[in-house]
Amino acid sequence: MLGTLHLWPIATALGALPSIAFLIASYWMIETPYYLLRRGDESQAVILLERLRKSDKVCLVHPQIKKF
Repeated sequence: MLGTLHLWPIATALGALPSIAFLIASYWMIETPYYLLRRGDESQAVILLERLRKSDKVCLVHPQIKKF
């Protein structure tokens, strides 16, 4: 169906749509705590981990971060 000479650009564009959607959505994706720790930003990693776990107990989160 899309194998004709005039329709192959449509097939190519349809294959590119998921990649384009991911590229646009990646703007709003948050960094992982592991990435922030590797970058040396421990305070942001703690804040993010607390937000992801819906907890404000730094004393429970902080020892886990030290394991990295």
